[in-house]
Amino acid sequence: MSLAAEFIKQRIRQKGMIPFDEYVDIALYDLEHGFYVKEHDIKDHFVTAPMLGDWLARSLVSHWLKESQDLLIKGITEWGAGRGDLMYSIMMNLYHRGIKNISYVCVERSSGQKKHIMEKILTLPEDIRAQVKVMSKPTAITGIILANEFLDALPFKRFVVEGGKAYEQVVRIEHDELVLSKSNVEMSLPFDVSQYPDGYTSEILPVAQAWFDQQIKAGMQCLWVIIDYGYLCDEYYHIERHTGTMQAFRYHQVISNWLAKPGSCDLTAHVDFSALIKRLSDHCPYRIRTQRQYMIESGIFESTKPENMEATSLKILMLPGQMGDLVKVFEVLKKEGA
Repeated sequence: MSLAAEFIKQRIRQKGMIPFDEYVDIALYDLEHGFYVKEHDIKDHFVTAPMLGDWLARSLVSHWLKESQDLLIKGITEWGAGRGDLMYSIMMNLYHRGIKNISYVCVERSSGQKKHIMEKILTLPEDIRAQVKVMSKPTAITGIILANEFLDALPFKRFVVEGGKAYEQVVRIEHDELVLSKSNVEMSLPFDVSQYPDGYTSEILPVAQAWFDQQIKAGMQCLWVIIDYGYLCDEYYHIERHTGTMQAFRYHQVISNWLAKPGSCDLTAHVDFSALIKRLSDHCPYRIRTQRQYMIESGIFESTKPENMEATSLKILMLPGQMGDLVKVFEVLKKEGA
């Protein structure tokens, strides 16, 4: 049993069973035991688009220069900047286009990841290094707000259906082991579960929704670009998706015994984009596309050599059934007065 597991069991002994999102928060973000704060290479556990080259960065920059130059000049803020891979690729793409005056804020709560970002900044051309800052929280919400695989890494709740009602899942101790259990707390959901079978399980993401609410209320002159695994509500909560979207990754493998390994594996749940769309006013237009559609429509492949189109990394980003379809690009525009 890991130290994180012992820490969680001690918490349960003190206060009783804990909500599932509290378990996720400790397992991922606890300052001593959390997965994201430990000194290990995240690349050894899972792969994100920035780890597969600069294809995504090229697509983003291409779209922004065509459609959002007025917001781009106000700067870029990236939430969950990780190791700084996407920041580096974006800044270098802008630099190679002769654009050197764009500020970039990397928002990251992990001290270990902040260290990696600072090291990455030092590899940028000297005349743009000062344009990049690393913060735990941004001072302003304006310009381009970027969140790549950020929301799916926030703590989330799980529920299970029984007797046509949804109940919150909690973590408790049984025979000195951490186990999932159904609480007596009935959950309000954005869809009717009265016809769902007993045992149907899925997730809701109140922390992600709260982050989005705060962004939309506080942001002015913004384009939010949220890139993440996810679905619209009807597909997310399809009756046949009976085990939900949650996955645990360790060394590039999906694992099932994650309750025994808190702090040593990544926990994710897909984003319900419908829940975010419902929070928008009529004055905030939005678009949602697959990553594949977004990258094609950026036009970056028009001058790409055929041999480069065959790159394995590009296939992972583009092919149906992989990141090309499963990852969505959700854009929200808010102008002054909206």
